[in-house]
Parts: sequence; C-alpha cells; structure tokens
Amino acid sequence: MIGPFMSPQGGLEHSMDENDLPETAIPITSAEEQRDIYNDQKEKEAFLTELESQRSMKEPLRGSLMTSEKAKLILEDVKKEYGFSSNKHAVLAVGVLCQLGGTARNCDGTLSYPVGTSHPNLKTIKEIFKKRSEKKGLRKFVRKYADVIGEMMEALNIPGNLSKKIQRSHPNIKFSRRELVWMSDFLVEARNIPERSKIHVLETFQRKR
Repeated sequence: MIGPFMSPQGGLEHSMDENDLPETAIPITSAEEQRDIYNDQKEKEAFLTELESQRSMKEPLRGSLMTSEKAKLILEDVKKEYGFSSNKHAVLAVGVLCQLGGTARNCDGTLSYPVGTSHPNLKTIKEIFKKRSEKKGLRKFVRKYADVIGEMMEALNIPGNLSKKIQRSHPNIKFSRRELVWMSDFLVEARNIPERSKIHVLETFQRKR
C-alpha cells in the first residue's frame, strides 16, 4: 500500500505502472525555501488576490524532489524565457501546466496557459528542463513547490489533474471546490492538502498498483 509520504508519477487520465511510483519519500521543501517565492506575506496575498480576479479571464489552450540548486536554475531559465521578473510567475507557469495535466506522459506539448502577458507552453517548459539534465524532472519540481502551487491553483480555481477521475469513482460524494483543486498527483505530500483530497488521491494510486 502506498503510504502518506509516497508520491505518484501518474498524471491526468493516463495509466500508471510500477515504474511510475517513487523510490522513497523525501522531506518536502522547508518553509524557508517556500518563502523564497515571495518577498513577504503582503506580496503573497496580493498575488493570490490578483489570480482570483483572473479566474474568468483565463482558459487553458490545451520519486523525488528536485534539489534547491537545480530548482533555482530552472526558475531563472523560465523567467528568462518568458520575461518574468519574479520567481512566483515562473513557479505559476510550470505549476498550472502540471495542474492541467502536463505531468501525463501523453499530454500534448501545445498545452498552454497565460501568465501575465506570456503564454508558457508545455513543450518549451520541458525543453528548459531537458537543457538542465532534468528531462523527467517536471514532477520533481512541482512536488518541491507543492504548497505554493496549491495556493495558486486555489486562487485560480483550477481543479487538480485527478479530480475528474476521483469524481467519476465517487459520484455520490459532494467535494468542495478546495478539495477538487488539491486533487493532483503532485500535491499529495503538500502540508496544506485537505484530508479528503489526500485520501482519495492515494486511493487512486492504490488502484493502479
């Protein structure tokens, strides 16, 4: 059975095999590292409020944690590629694509979502990871910033990449908006994930074993 500190390698609407499962659990990123994304609490609250105001404006066009050193390099690369001035926009660019299913093996590289005036797409993001010798590091990155990304997805009200599958499996359960947002494969180890979301995501992994 997959325990609460195990993490999947599956994505939206795709199959998972034994090789998808992580080797061992690694402690989630420290609160200090999470704070690297924002300069202070005021900036964080302002940014999440800004995302909430954009909910109706934006529509998608379609094992382990990464080291802090490698994650910082990728953040800089994403910022440079899309002209972002802050880490929060770079994390959002990667996180929202994964929330929409970008961690799935068969996800179309044209998957895109507007961040500011830019339109990051999955193909370009994957190329950035590949150049940093992290061809399969997308999930490692978003797991590292799971709590930060989860909060951003709450602000945008974007359901998790396993939410539809879980709802189909439990048609008689009425999940809250927040619970649906956190139903992503890479958010299961986040500190702030709702308990029911965690239980049902882990249940999904167990059915795939």
